[in-house]
Amino acid sequence: GDYQNKLGLIFTYRPFTLEGNICAIDALQEMMLYDGDGKTIIAPAIPDTWSDYSFKLRSKNGFVIEAKVENGRLINAVLEAYKDVDTELCLGNLSVRHVKLSSGDSLNIN
Repeated sequence: GDYQNKLGLIFTYRPFTLEGNICAIDALQEMMLYDGDGKTIIAPAIPDTWSDYSFKLRSKNGFVIEAKVENGRLINAVLEAYKDVDTELCLGNLSVRHVKLSSGDSLNIN
């Protein structure tokens, strides 16, 4: 856009970048969910002051995870596989359980 109105264009909005917004969203997702090395880690980088939170995110390992944490403890997690999944599910440094799902399967962990 011609935000300085020097080129005679009809588009006179101020320039912006999507990269900054996408970077902030990616950083938040990485705080909430890590995928790699055969593990899916819930809350790998959550500040100690965040004792209660919930999210629904798409994992790189092949599933959508909806998780709820209260007082630093995993209350509930629902995993819905959109492809075959074989991963170790962890909360921070603690292993919760090994998860193996086929495409279309779901798992509810309480």
